[in-house]
Amino acid sequence: MKHKILFLSYTDQGGAGIANVNVAKAFIERGHEVLFLVAKKTSTEMFIKEVNKKKIITQKKTFFDKIKNRFKYEITRNFKKKTVEANYVSKYYYYNEDETFSQYSLDEILSHITFQPNIIIAGWISYFINLETLGKLASRYHAQSYILMNDMAPITGGCHYAWDCLGYISGCNSCPALGNRTDQNQSFQNLELKRKSIQKYNIQVIAGSKGTLIEAKQSTLYKDQKTFKRINGLLNYNLFNTKKRHIAKQVFEFPEDHKVILTGASYIRDPRKGFDKLSDALVFLDSMLVSKKVFVTLVMVGNDNYYDFQFNNINVIKYNSISEKILFSLLYQSADVYVSPSVEDSGPAMVIEALASGTPVVGFEIGFVEEYVKNGENGFIIPKFDKKQMAERIFDVLYKFPQQKMQEKATESVEKAFSLQQIDDFFD
Repeated sequence: MKHKILFLSYTDQGGAGIANVNVAKAFIERGHEVLFLVAKKTSTEMFIKEVNKKKIITQKKTFFDKIKNRFKYEITRNFKKKTVEANYVSKYYYYNEDETFSQYSLDEILSHITFQPNIIIAGWISYFINLETLGKLASRYHAQSYILMNDMAPITGGCHYAWDCLGYISGCNSCPALGNRTDQNQSFQNLELKRKSIQKYNIQVIAGSKGTLIEAKQSTLYKDQKTFKRINGLLNYNLFNTKKRHIAKQVFEFPEDHKVILTGASYIRDPRKGFDKLSDALVFLDSMLVSKKVFVTLVMVGNDNYYDFQFNNINVIKYNSISEKILFSLLYQSADVYVSPSVEDSGPAMVIEALASGTPVVGFEIGFVEEYVKNGENGFIIPKFDKKQMAERIFDVLYKFPQQKMQEKATESVEKAFSLQQIDDFFD
């Protein structure tokens, strides 16, 4: 049976946005009809449509009305900016501030739907819609609604990353993300509104990884859900493969006698990505390289890269971003090891892209590293957060373990998990 599936996501870019688009593509590959609605479209994919806000016609304003409104706007904007900066703890990414409010109305969403879906999957919907709107939409079409869990937002009262907080299990009381806000019940209230919508409309959660599956089963919102579905997304094996490994280093003109270490993130400054810990690990690694009289090239990809490394035997190359996908694919294949220093993450996607490209991975025991890396086979899992051991294991991959065997195991480790078979399994 072929299904009509509606996807909803704030955008089609960024880690979560791209992951949701890849899931949608997997359904399309299996012959299902898909419409993907976003508030902000950046891609050229025809199945993705941007939802336009309805224009509100108002009475013509006088010159003095405009001056008054502008003055009021500036005061409100500055007040809100100061309030947000003072009251929210940034590392929690507290984007779901008010579950009573939906940025886009049900009518605005309905006006862009061109078929009658029987399945609705919501991805990263902060700044887009709330669960009440999702539930009403599913009810209108008598469709089953799901929320795809790329991070922790679907199971919390507002934050996307809970760190060590277990409020999503106990009820989001005394939320650390709220900082010094006067309304300390905000997260609890948001959580209860989500619970009401989940129960009223039978909204179910889909896990996007082993880690998010465990968290969903533990959560106060979904612990009573009888069965849990999981979708990993779709890896583009035409892009991420090992076909050009034999020439990849030459493309970037890396020194022939250097091993290549690759690492990266969208934003290097993001505390979740752990580059402060990687920086310390590289100091240990540099001393090991000096003692062995060998040199490596470290390639860092990401914005806001403020690190000014001064190493003896590590040559550092920085890229803000690589927009050309073919070049990024070759960069993965040029590397002898990919290092993932993330300390709070459900992924990252670069881990599985590296493995698919035949590149062993060394990273802290979190997210995709914990799930797909096997010690001594396709890389190493580092206990949280042992920087010295990270350096030692990077060195081991580069100089002590057979490269060819590790590269083969790297590719094998993700082939089945990210195949189209998972889409067929979704309907079992």
